[in-house]
Amino acid sequence: MITRITSPYYSGQTAEIIFSPCSGGTINLGTHLLPYDYVSDNYEGSYSLYFSGFSIYCDFNIPCPCDLIVEFPTTPTPTPTITPTITPTITPTPTPTSTDPPPTPSKTPTNTPTKTLTPTPTTSFGFTPTPTITPTITPSTGSINLCIPPCSLGLSTYVQNSIGQLICGNLTGSCGSITAYTIFWYNSLGNIALKSGFGTFYSFVGSYNYNHPMTVINSPMLPPDTYTPILQAVTIAGTTYTSSGISGTTSAIMDCFSAQQVVIESFNCSNGTLTGNYEHRVQFTAGPGSAVPPGSMYAYFDMDPSKKYFPFMFRGNLIPDTLKISFIGSNYGNVPLVVEYITVGGIVTCTGSTFSFANGIDYRVSSTPKLYKFGSSGEYNNYFPKVLNLSNFVINSGDYLIIEVIPNQTQNQTSWDLYFTCLETFNCETCVQQYYTYPYGQEIILSSINPVFNFDCNRLYVLFKLNGCSESTLLTEDIFKYFHPDFSGLSNPYLNTKNTGSCNPGNSTCVNRQSSYFGLTYNTPLSFGSVLQPLSPIGGGCNIYSNGTTTLCTTNSPNTVTVTKVNNIITITCSNQTDRDSFFNSYLSSLSTISWTPTPPLSTSLDYYKVIIFDHYQPVNIASNCADNQFTLKSWNFHPSSVVTTSNAPGNYQMIIIMNLITNNYGGGAPICVSPCSATTQSFINTEITPSYNIDPNYSSTSNTALRSINPFARNRGVGPSSSAGQMNFNVFTNMEIPWYSNITYIYSGSPLTIIPSLTATTCNWGGNGPFISGDGFFKTEGSVAGCEAANWSPRVKTMVQGDPSLVENPFNFYAFMYTQYSGVRTDTNDPRSFDIYVGNKGWATGWLDLLPVLIYRQVGANPPIIYDPNYFV
Repeated sequence: MITRITSPYYSGQTAEIIFSPCSGGTINLGTHLLPYDYVSDNYEGSYSLYFSGFSIYCDFNIPCPCDLIVEFPTTPTPTPTITPTITPTITPTPTPTSTDPPPTPSKTPTNTPTKTLTPTPTTSFGFTPTPTITPTITPSTGSINLCIPPCSLGLSTYVQNSIGQLICGNLTGSCGSITAYTIFWYNSLGNIALKSGFGTFYSFVGSYNYNHPMTVINSPMLPPDTYTPILQAVTIAGTTYTSSGISGTTSAIMDCFSAQQVVIESFNCSNGTLTGNYEHRVQFTAGPGSAVPPGSMYAYFDMDPSKKYFPFMFRGNLIPDTLKISFIGSNYGNVPLVVEYITVGGIVTCTGSTFSFANGIDYRVSSTPKLYKFGSSGEYNNYFPKVLNLSNFVINSGDYLIIEVIPNQTQNQTSWDLYFTCLETFNCETCVQQYYTYPYGQEIILSSINPVFNFDCNRLYVLFKLNGCSESTLLTEDIFKYFHPDFSGLSNPYLNTKNTGSCNPGNSTCVNRQSSYFGLTYNTPLSFGSVLQPLSPIGGGCNIYSNGTTTLCTTNSPNTVTVTKVNNIITITCSNQTDRDSFFNSYLSSLSTISWTPTPPLSTSLDYYKVIIFDHYQPVNIASNCADNQFTLKSWNFHPSSVVTTSNAPGNYQMIIIMNLITNNYGGGAPICVSPCSATTQSFINTEITPSYNIDPNYSSTSNTALRSINPFARNRGVGPSSSAGQMNFNVFTNMEIPWYSNITYIYSGSPLTIIPSLTATTCNWGGNGPFISGDGFFKTEGSVAGCEAANWSPRVKTMVQGDPSLVENPFNFYAFMYTQYSGVRTDTNDPRSFDIYVGNKGWATGWLDLLPVLIYRQVGANPPIIYDPNYFV
């Protein structure tokens, strides 16, 4: 049989087609251009089409043989066709045809008719089909009524009036354990808007996309409408019930919720629940038990014609997710205009030599969606900030945004977080602009300069503080609300945007520094050197170092691993010897790495002050795996002198660590001399050994998937000497960067998406007053790979060529991301009291670059200091 799928409105467009046949299961037919001919004798069932170019779903059914009996007259008739909109008759080549109109969705909730197990041909996202066939299965009068006692099926945590999200807990009842169920949620047009469920799929119903409970961080977004939940099937105490008594099920009355309709309203500028800078927050986690990747979800945001700025923060975490925002406006024929389309999350891969736009950050106009990854594993949980500028749009009352999140489709368990709000204006001015021009950077508070020195060991470090903007002022500025709400712990909300691109972009990655902030507030403390790294012609200080990295997660199901800590004894119990040996071999390797074998060092040696770190992946539950939010890292440090033993018993293979406390037996004397090492070793004991010894006196966790780190003892820390050569200069700086794409709003339409230059806008017109003198203190700094467009907004133009005109803007050649840079230079190898302060990076470059920094302060011995440029001091 040939089943032709077509549409008068989407002919020539591509759609991903998922087929759920009546015989059971789900078949991905792939992505095809309409019209499309599906050749198969097994053609009855449910079809779901997704038009990615329009973010539109279209669902329709060819009724199953058990659901519909059609009788035909014996007189000759024209060749019949089965379509979702025409009464079907028998034909050798059934040709279903969707007659969906263009997407002009109604946002007015209305009452919805009663639904049954086999729904009408369905669509979503504003389609309004006009089907003529409504096959209905009516339960017999002898059916069991599950809606009344003793079963009394109900829904927990059921919110019948909500904003933007469907909130519904679990199916409840009183006549046995409920182990599986599927619910279809119908909108006011009678179409299936969402399929939710719990437990194993039913082949005669098909798969669902959202797991119950749908509460808190599991509540899917939905557009404004009235929704009716219709229970399709439920398994109670081992018996499966349906309203029609399909073969293998028991007939029951289960229309328990048709009167419990849910009314969902659009988001708008004032109906949120947050009191901070963002009106709304939506977060979603597909956690343990998610059988399929969660479906794309969307909601509406009603526009206020006077508020054309739309700030948002989006986090995709380690498993990237995609945000798509479209504008629907009467002035533009109610055709979706894409105003944002970006995939956020994941980590840049720093290996290889072949450049790829997919490996990093991609802001190219031709890229849809844009791509934003993070430079290190410590940053992927941070947010991408942006402020959409829709000021080029004509916005009328009734216009709205469609906010769609497309969860990662390669992982069943993924999570994302989205903040958003709207503004009438966006103020691009900031207090920090005063630090772009002379005097360049933040002034030093003169009274705060505090040299710490010692003649015995010939060492010096200099403490001081900087002038800056008041924290209260920056908290009120739009730049720090919506581009850098991580500058202060008082930010509301505090959202970390840091993305420093820790790997070298080179030729293989497209990352660049993107978002960072440090030290623009008043009284920012800095220092030239420190007690551990003083300015001195000779070395000898000590510091705490770390080796190794936390390794990835692994599992070995169905083996079990139990980790307990009772007081100072850690016990790892494995059902399988291979798993136990993996732990023990990792520990032995770590002992060798820190040179503790074959002979341990003496306690008078720095080599004695080390710890081995046990990285334990604590499962969220006993069945957790390695996906997002399935485990948390719990680490214990123990001194290598701790006694470690193993024991073997069938199904009970153990590794036992008896943690040992040590005392400080290293060094003494003046803090800046020998005692940097003595103080460091004591600090090491206090911060690295004692807390782990005392914490978690009664801890236990079990994993039946043998969840663990691949190399659980790979990391170590210790105390070691600083550079023996010493250092005579030190530089410090303050900085801020904003992702370049955060400040520009590209508008797209059509399929494929094509940019509309007349509607595209920038939020802040930075860098617009000349090639080097910005006037507003932000410059577009390009990525290191040509054409990468991993650009960011930075305070300076970095000069690399002598005589470059950009030196007018940046005469001391600060790095592009710096507001302020000062250098402290020790000037007398014998007198630790003598030092200079320069504005710029003195002593770290050669040739003409080292001539750019300017001397502003000099201290010679016990003489009064000399101030060369008072404008750099307050």
